Amino acid sequence: MKKWFTTFAASAALVFGGCETAHSVYEGEVAVSYAEGAKSAWAKPGFAVFEEDGRLWVFAKGDPAVREYKKHGELAKCVTAIGAGPEGRTVKSPDQKTIDAFRTAYGLK
Repeated sequence: MKKWFTTFAASAALVFGGCETAHSVYEGEVAVSYAEGAKSAWAKPGFAVFEEDGRLWVFAKGDPAVREYKKHGELAKCVTAIGAGPEGRTVKSPDQKTIDAFRTAYGLK
């Protein structure tokens, strides 16, 4: 039974395109969301920035979390740096590494 299921699953992936098609669509959605954030007045090269209630949501280029943010708003897990952004703005991001890189791009210590 297990061998039959494995063979069936592999065949279905070949016939229906498997995850490759979904992955391509997903990348396209991320690219569209990133491009929108890259146009922000707060954006720096390599980052997508979205302003929400005076706070800056910052994403590194290619970060799939952009899609989740655009779809649902606030991420379930994020890092918040109060007053750490340009002009003392609060910065939120999926990880501290992105916040640090964004601060460096602005010349903030």
